[in-house]
Amino acid sequence: MSISVARRGALVSTVLLVAGVLMALGPPAGAAPAAPQHERADASYGAIAGTYYGHTRSLRITTQGRARAVIYDGCCTEVSDVRYRLSHLHRDGGAWVARATVTRVAHFDRDYGRPPHRGQHYRLRVRNDVARLAPTYYCGPSAPVGYCGA
Repeated sequence: MSISVARRGALVSTVLLVAGVLMALGPPAGAAPAAPQHERADASYGAIAGTYYGHTRSLRITTQGRARAVIYDGCCTEVSDVRYRLSHLHRDGGAWVARATVTRVAHFDRDYGRPPHRGQHYRLRVRNDVARLAPTYYCGPSAPVGYCGA
């Protein structure tokens, strides 16, 4: 079945006109307002609490908004053990986002770079059971296979 170019153009124009009218009318009476992109309502650390892993690293997030990241050198030597206080938890699209403030640097091997300092801020982003803190990724049990290393 083939539609002529003129008929196809008229059909597209009608669809666009109806869509424009519906947008101008707004939501139906009694409908809930659209959620803003940055949603703070019902933000709970329980939504992201748990332990996330990667090759030679782990990140534990508590329901009280605390986090601990431990990284090893590839075998058996601890490179860093950093604690964070989380704040400003909110939704950003499909991800949970929070500010992570360093509260304690229990250990940091300077051979691997400059250690973070107390009070320094990072962004924690959790989406699809993958947590990203600073430049490091950590995976929960339902994260895509192989996403966070061997």
